[in-house]
Amino acid sequence: NIFQVKCFFTCFVINNSDVAATTEIDLPTKTKTPEWFDPVTGRITPLTLVKGRIPMSFAPRGCGFLVFRKEACEVQKTRENTFLQNKRPIQATGTAFAVKGPWEVRFGDISTVMTTLTDWTKSERSEIKYFSGTAVYKTKFIYDRAASADVVKLGNCHSQIAKVILNGKHLETLWCEPYEILLPDNAVKRGENILVVEFTNVWANRLIGDEQEAPDCEFSAAPYPGGTYLTKFPGWFKEGISTRPSKGRKCFTDWNYFTKDSPLVPSGLVGPVEITSGL
Repeated sequence: NIFQVKCFFTCFVINNSDVAATTEIDLPTKTKTPEWFDPVTGRITPLTLVKGRIPMSFAPRGCGFLVFRKEACEVQKTRENTFLQNKRPIQATGTAFAVKGPWEVRFGDISTVMTTLTDWTKSERSEIKYFSGTAVYKTKFIYDRAASADVVKLGNCHSQIAKVILNGKHLETLWCEPYEILLPDNAVKRGENILVVEFTNVWANRLIGDEQEAPDCEFSAAPYPGGTYLTKFPGWFKEGISTRPSKGRKCFTDWNYFTKDSPLVPSGLVGPVEITSGL
């Protein structure tokens, strides 16, 4: 499942499967130090060797560049290259620290409390079920372990966007697998911590939610597959949004790919959210 393309002193490596994978990469040169360029974070990390080869771990569909820019030298193990190279802190069930909540979640002007993280589309409240945009999750947790906190894992994020803020400090914005962050030293304090996740989904659910309301625009089927198009701008559009007859609608579009029966896109932070140690 690991595919490599080598060109001079650069090697592009990709995991083209939907599951995590590990591999060992042969050195194309022994005169240069191997470094890993992560196209998602922009970080370049010197790598360590095991018996002359480079062990690497990859998230589903993960990829990066192996580059050789500097003269060969011995590379010491660090938290970052240990995290990258086939030794992620994969813990046995029950040994990770679970951030259980409850979570206060704000959807625009409304708020709710989730004792269990759930998909928004399963909610009985239409404001949450059809929500599209950025919802803000906030929780407090007591970290009472002697071991250092090395990695925070968000779990299932439905391939959407999560901005992670811990104790008031923005750590990273995640938008693809793996939804996990190598924590800076002492980012998690012994005692109380505050975790905020600003989670953003796609527009589809709000458009589907609007289709549950009475129509107030004229649409026609497109001459080719792919939805419907606005026939003309309605009178209320010219007069102003306050005159819109269908008050339950939140959006306006001149091309719509959805109907009231379209399947909703699973959304929201589902977790489990965990903190692991052991690097």
